[in-house]
Amino acid sequence: MKIVAQVEHVLLQKGSEAFLGTLNLMNHFLLFKAPERDFELWISYATIQQVERKQLTSTGHTPLHVASRSFQFARLLFPDSAAASSVYEKLKQASCADSHEQLYAFCYQQPEDVRQYGGWLIYSVTEEFKRQGVSDMWRVTNSNHDYELCPTYPGQIMVPARINDATIRHGSRYRSKGRFPALAYYYRYNGAHITRSAQPMVGFKGNRSIQDEKIVEAINATTINPQATTNYIIDARPTANALANTARGAGTENVENYRGCTKQFISVDNIHVMRDSLARLVEVIQYSDTTGQRLDLVSVQRTGWLGHIRALLKGTQKIIRMVHDEGANVLVHCSDGWDRTSQLISLSEICLDPYFRTIEGFAVLIEKSWISFGHKFADRCGHFLPEKPREVSPVFHQFLDCVFQLWVQNPTSFEFNEELLLDMHFNVYACKYGTFLVNSERERRELSLPLKTSSYWNEVLANKEKFTNAVYENSSSSLDLPNPLLIDTKHIRFWSRLFRRDEVSVENEENDSITHTQDNAPPIATPTSFHSNQEPPMIAPELTEPDGWQLPAAPIALDSPASMPAAISSGFMAEDPFGFSKFMTTRFGDAVKVALPAAQAAAGNVSNFFNRWAASPAPEAGVSGSYPPATAVAPTVAEVPARTVAPMQSKTSSWVAAELLEASDDDDSSKVAPTKPKSALSKQIQRASSARSSGNSSTHQLDSSDSRKSSTSITGNATTTTITTSVSGEFSAASMIRSESRPLYDRSADFANNLKHTPLRTPEGKGGLPEELTTNPWDKR
Repeated sequence: MKIVAQVEHVLLQKGSEAFLGTLNLMNHFLLFKAPERDFELWISYATIQQVERKQLTSTGHTPLHVASRSFQFARLLFPDSAAASSVYEKLKQASCADSHEQLYAFCYQQPEDVRQYGGWLIYSVTEEFKRQGVSDMWRVTNSNHDYELCPTYPGQIMVPARINDATIRHGSRYRSKGRFPALAYYYRYNGAHITRSAQPMVGFKGNRSIQDEKIVEAINATTINPQATTNYIIDARPTANALANTARGAGTENVENYRGCTKQFISVDNIHVMRDSLARLVEVIQYSDTTGQRLDLVSVQRTGWLGHIRALLKGTQKIIRMVHDEGANVLVHCSDGWDRTSQLISLSEICLDPYFRTIEGFAVLIEKSWISFGHKFADRCGHFLPEKPREVSPVFHQFLDCVFQLWVQNPTSFEFNEELLLDMHFNVYACKYGTFLVNSERERRELSLPLKTSSYWNEVLANKEKFTNAVYENSSSSLDLPNPLLIDTKHIRFWSRLFRRDEVSVENEENDSITHTQDNAPPIATPTSFHSNQEPPMIAPELTEPDGWQLPAAPIALDSPASMPAAISSGFMAEDPFGFSKFMTTRFGDAVKVALPAAQAAAGNVSNFFNRWAASPAPEAGVSGSYPPATAVAPTVAEVPARTVAPMQSKTSSWVAAELLEASDDDDSSKVAPTKPKSALSKQIQRASSARSSGNSSTHQLDSSDSRKSSTSITGNATTTTITTSVSGEFSAASMIRSESRPLYDRSADFANNLKHTPLRTPEGKGGLPEELTTNPWDKR
């Protein structure tokens, strides 16, 4: 590889170790070499997440902090500021490609003996569905061969044989991005199947499409299973998010129009919540790496990352039971059907079909369920980061993390080992192969990637021994028997090797306690290490829960409307990114329904409720009150030990309501700008909030480890935030994302002090709200 620039006498600090050597800048890599210590560090430019230039040290060195998406962190100390500035500019330019041709994949030449494995042809639509045993009630349609019908769908799609192409063309107009229902997996053992689509374009008017309803009806008619009492429509979004999309002309199905179907929500958060959760986790890891301290396990828990992994596995478990136990047909979608839908369907296929647990089958699964059905690898992985920073999200990373959880729990059921998952995660961001470069099958063909780049699957098949699980129970007959995996959602493990933290292994239990896996984890194929000279593992205290109640981690006063912003920002965002529905459920009981099918009814009922709420008197000091007074059903939390909660940014109720009605749930984030209320409901809530909180003001200061200071001032019902920095210069992909993200989270290094609160659940039917609002959208969670 050609060396573009070279700097001598550079000091590299990694944790508590320091190396003196030479920094080499190549065309696509950063290489640090310390010959005397026999040490080398390679960092691909494509994986660089952040380069930060700091002030001079006391020794006169100029530091640069480099963080990669593969969780490598390095602190480079340069003898003079000119060299540091030059390297900073080169890294800034090299880590942000302007076109596909600048990526490493277009320069890398795969050896000829590796190319012969034919990785580009590993997946065939007809061959794969033939292997699954699809009946003659299905057919392959070529109506999308030119990608005009749906640009993000594959050219060949499996659809019911009784539906003609004209019906498909009309029905596709009713689904977001034209992503109509199509077959994803056929379960040969009972004839049930999983299909996928995008959300329907229902809108405020309650639009419907006869063609779409006929497609769904024909899909369900392909299987006549006497054991199945109903078919399911799975909406992967939280209920509030799905209903909020109605304001954008989309929404969720009215099951009255889909005969024999039942709808359920999985409540997996959107890409913005996942991105913020990983950013907080990276901050915790980076702090541990730069200071040389042990990883703060409680801080890892509070980032919410392991909770999101659990939510995906719970949703997968639900789909498996529907297909395998009930023999029901399942239609899965989220907003646009290329993120959460791909996660849930592919995880379900892995659990249902032993073939997808083999090395070849896993490659086929990713080609089928992710690449051909248009997961946006280029946008989600940030290959061209400055172009769409809010599109970046660790969706595929989460999928690999979930597969790791399944692998840990069922070590003998997978032909591949952990090395394959780690290698795949790195190469998704490194841009070495053309497999994960683009957003759709259409873009792959337009760029002629099979001719100009190499396939990642060639590398995997050529090094099969490296990625083979030594304890895999290889039985050809097992591939032909129904053998779904069992998922333990109570124990979610922190993937220490991916995050380069081999010294610890953490479990996240369902009661939100953290334990060391050496004592509590089920056995796995590859044991983890724990050094005897380390401190004892940290265990979060378990909270006792009286019968029928879930206590919060710290007492939060929810006694008046003025407390609503603080309550929302103090931890309800983990499962409800808007906070509104969680707040309502927390304060006023399990009998709350946030939004009604008709927007006018929702605006009227919720507005009347907030008017009553705002007009009711505040409780006296020291008295546990509730609003309205008739709904005093919440138990006291005085017995809960007081714990310190760092101040967080607050949001007014009017801002939350505006965001609930106007925010994009998934991918069209460029359309989201809820800077002021725009609906009658929002104005009502704003007036209610102003009546209670006018004249109150407070100022909070947040100090982070990177010398940033955030000041939040709250006056009346208006919130303003000012962020200043003392560093001399910074290029950060993460900072660009944060600057445009919704101000829902405290992203300072002090986030570890902000406790995640579990909402109080009141007994059913005790909410005291109007009758129209007594259906609980969370009771099936």
